[in-house]
Amino acid sequence: MTENICAVILAAGQGTRMQDNTRPKVMQTISGRPLIFFILQTLKKILPEKNIYLVVGYKGEEVIKKFGNKYHYIWQKKQKGTAHAAWLVFKKISSFCRTVIVFNGDDSMFLKSDTIRRGLQVHLNNDNLFTLTYCAFHKDVAPPLGGLKRNQLGQVTGWYNNNTEAKNASNKFIEIIGGFYIFNKNWFLKNYTKIKINNKGELPLTTGFLSLALKQKAKVDFLKISSQEWQSINTKQDLKFAREKFRKLKH
Repeated sequence: MTENICAVILAAGQGTRMQDNTRPKVMQTISGRPLIFFILQTLKKILPEKNIYLVVGYKGEEVIKKFGNKYHYIWQKKQKGTAHAAWLVFKKISSFCRTVIVFNGDDSMFLKSDTIRRGLQVHLNNDNLFTLTYCAFHKDVAPPLGGLKRNQLGQVTGWYNNNTEAKNASNKFIEIIGGFYIFNKNWFLKNYTKIKINNKGELPLTTGFLSLALKQKAKVDFLKISSQEWQSINTKQDLKFAREKFRKLKH
């Protein structure tokens, strides 16, 4: 099964909110290892290394030097958004690969291989075009990232653009998109040009394709994963928290 599956890790960003321009964001460290190291180790349990692609950009040569020629590297020379970064890989992946799973290299260090396998099983068994994961946080402790919007039947109808909108909703919990995203490759390529630029001037991956999937009534699934397996890292404080979380999980 895994021969027909490829993985893309987005690793092109600088991470300006980290206030560190000496290295790519994914090369920030936890326990002496780059953030991206952990998802690469996890994926080795699932996929052949030849099926793993890394999108590099800001100081990408550091990523390549660290991990060598075991993986494919695709350059995103201009930061045009996560959908654009993924597209750079999708258009080059061999025809044998029909399913592509996308990760952010800076927030996936706690993902478990069994969780990824479960996502792939759901995606393939249901013949989905798009499968995305989310974590549920109590609104009092949720990261400031918005969340999924549901109707009275529990069906996803869209998303809240920010944490304030989500907290003002009646739900006690905010469902934040995060973890990994699985695509039917052909559906992605067919619909990429329909993605709309967001207010940052970028092409967003998750909300961009979610918007299209909902509009098309495409076959899409939302898989809940443990909030312990996803860690948003945007600031030095986030990184400090992730390091402490890692330390506790190892003891």
